[in-house]
Amino acid sequence: MKNDINQKAIAASLGHSKSIITFDVYTDKQALIEGGIQEIDTFIDEVHPYSSEDIRILKERYGKIVPDRSA
Repeated sequence: MKNDINQKAIAASLGHSKSIITFDVYTDKQALIEGGIQEIDTFIDEVHPYSSEDIRILKERYGKIVPDRSA
């Protein structure tokens, strides 16, 4: 799953009747989520850059430092 191999193809090769069985049993869902964080952050930066107010709130609430792309 992490290597972008089709879920149905994996299930068929393992002999599972439904791909959800393969996903539930053999997939490390946390690793998939963590692996996608950078991609999601990049996408968000492209479609909705942080404003100065966003940066202030993130820093205040979470201590997260983000680049100022409001200019």
